[in-house]
Amino acid sequence: MTECTIVIEDAGSNFSAYVLGLDGCIATGQTMEEVEINMRDAIQFHLEGMRLHGDRLPSKMPIVKTVQVALQTQLTSTKGRWTNAYRFVLET
Repeated sequence: MTECTIVIEDAGSNFSAYVLGLDGCIATGQTMEEVEINMRDAIQFHLEGMRLHGDRLPSKMPIVKTVQVALQTQLTSTKGRWTNAYRFVLET
């Protein structure tokens, strides 16, 4: 069994997903659960299509790491107009 990392995004009226390291493999669904089910089918279909076309199947999938960052906001003025400036700080 191969483990794939999928990214699920809220598209407003539904959810969409793609696979890291498997370009072009996407799926959608009305709920997160539905998009996950659809993504499993899409991955199998995509890999089978690659095999049938003689494409090389990925031997290694990307490593995914989550990092935490602190969001610092600062009110700044440019030409008399006040805006928020955001700075991301990687916490180690």
